[in-house]
Amino acid sequence: MMADLPSARVSIARVFNKVGLDFCGPFLIKLIPGRAKKVYKCYICIFVCFVVRAIHLEIVSNLSIEAVLVKGEDNSKLLNWNLAKIVEVHPGTDDITRVVTLKTGKGVYKRHVTKIVKLPFNCN
Repeated sequence: MMADLPSARVSIARVFNKVGLDFCGPFLIKLIPGRAKKVYKCYICIFVCFVVRAIHLEIVSNLSIEAVLVKGEDNSKLLNWNLAKIVEVHPGTDDITRVVTLKTGKGVYKRHVTKIVKLPFNCN
């Protein structure tokens, strides 16, 4: 006899609203070919959508789950948002942080805090 499916898999939700997260690796990559090759260690972060069974892969430099964020864009779909890590926070004159500097695999960006989403983790 099989157990009941989790509620995240049977309730109506948007794509990547309910996700599973896993890491694999480490993988060694060479950024610049040649004699003086420097090898970097990287991991792959695997997101599995419980709603439509889609899979999204991201390259990450470490395994700290506290630092995983999603950088949102107004003109891109949720599936195309990049993983990012907060590098610096910029508090205003009233000591409220409204802008942060994010580092992604494609570069460093400044974004308003309403444009980033901290990924929820359930470590059970």
